[in-house]
Amino acid sequence: MRLAVRVPREAGRLTPERLKGLVDGTVSAFQRRQAGIDAVGRIAGRLLCEPDEVAGALSDPARAVLGEAEKPIGLTGADVQWNPDDTRLVAAEIAVETADADAWEISGHVFGVGAFRKRG
Repeated sequence: MRLAVRVPREAGRLTPERLKGLVDGTVSAFQRRQAGIDAVGRIAGRLLCEPDEVAGALSDPARAVLGEAEKPIGLTGADVQWNPDDTRLVAAEIAVETADADAWEISGHVFGVGAFRKRG
C-alpha cells in the first residue's frame, strides 16, 4: 500500500495514533465486511446515504482486494468499531506533507503481490 497524506497546518502534527487510524481505515476500505443492521444504519447516517448503499459497498467483492475481514463491524456506545484485519497487508509506504489546506487529503494505491516462486 502506498499513501500520500496532506495534513492541514491547523490540525497539528500527525501522531502515531492518527497514523494508525489512517492505515486501519485504508485497510478497512479494501476489505469485504460483515455488519449488522444497526452498524450499517450508523455508517449510513454518518455518510448521509441510504443503508442499502452501505451494505452493498461493504459486501462488494470487486473492491475487497485485501479479502474478507475476520471480525464483523461492531458497535460502540455511539459509533462503530471496524476491526480491520491487516494480515494481508505486507508493506506500507506513507508520505506525509503539512499544507495550508482546509481539510485532510488522502490518496494512494493498493498493489497486489503475485505468488512467490522458488528459484531453482
